[in-house]
Amino acid sequence: LDDVCRDLVGLGFLDLTSKRQVHIRVRDAGLRCNIQFLSISGIQLGLHGCRFCHCGRTHLMRSSHSKIPPFFFSCPIIAKRLINAKRKAAQLCYDHSIAGKTMPVYVMSDLHGCKDEFDAMLRKIEFSAYDELWIVGDICDRGKQSIPLLKGIAANDNMHVIMGNHDVWLRRYMPIMIEGKHDASRIYTAMTNDFMTWLYYNGGMTTLDQFMDEDFNSCYDLQLYMEKVPYYAAINVHGQNYVLVHAGCGASPAPGTRVSEVTHFNQVWSHIGIDDNPYTDGTRMIVGHMPTFIYGKEYDGKILHGKDDRIFHIDCGCVYGRTLGCLRLDDLHEFYIESSYPYLKVEGS
Repeated sequence: LDDVCRDLVGLGFLDLTSKRQVHIRVRDAGLRCNIQFLSISGIQLGLHGCRFCHCGRTHLMRSSHSKIPPFFFSCPIIAKRLINAKRKAAQLCYDHSIAGKTMPVYVMSDLHGCKDEFDAMLRKIEFSAYDELWIVGDICDRGKQSIPLLKGIAANDNMHVIMGNHDVWLRRYMPIMIEGKHDASRIYTAMTNDFMTWLYYNGGMTTLDQFMDEDFNSCYDLQLYMEKVPYYAAINVHGQNYVLVHAGCGASPAPGTRVSEVTHFNQVWSHIGIDDNPYTDGTRMIVGHMPTFIYGKEYDGKILHGKDDRIFHIDCGCVYGRTLGCLRLDDLHEFYIESSYPYLKVEGS
């Protein structure tokens, strides 16, 4: 990384005399690399004549950041070099730090199209390219902006999604919706009980409408993105192991059960108890799916901690008028954003 930075300084892209932090993110997309810089002065907006391969090209750039533009290089030499730098960085960053700088890890779940609250949370935690966010299922349905929310998340390499039951529905019916953009009758001929259950009883109709309004390229991009979303993830933050799964490992799982042994259906649909963590090796679980107010009035709009912090229930019921909760795994600090949605009163609350 030091060599890459020196090369970029030599090319006039970076002025490190400002002593500001530099973060480089590289995305391999057919030898096109996205290098993103934060808080750097002295950026030039053009490179005439490549110093790496002397190809004489002007390496074009475009901006997707409000202040600092990412740089897109088409030169295969610099692309390969930066891809190698990324691989080395990945080995160094396993403990979520670079050169002593902590890279916070955050978790949220059950966004359900609540894009305004999600954006407000990112501002509150001052989320940046240094940070990492895991969304433990259910990006879409019920709320107002499911597809715009999904597109924004998919555009960020440091935001990772775990499948939830609503995401399963979306992924399952994406091909039919794309066919429906060619021929609207395809939606109706493909209508099954499961399809209707999603659309009419679980908030999928707004998601469908928004998806159908996207152009074909966007629809295919989202379909490809969703096809790669896993059902669970195992991560390590400062030596602590975590399993992230939308609905846990099933109700009252046997001690020692591993998430990999659980069916996909149970991973996204289970209704688990407060302390249903079957791991016996100290692994903590992060789950969503069940709004915490279901477990009792005392948990309404709050992240629920299981016994000895072995499991965290982080669906705080944003789309039901409570809060959007966010947990920073580095120190278990909690953040909340008040919901703009109507408060759904439940019996006993």
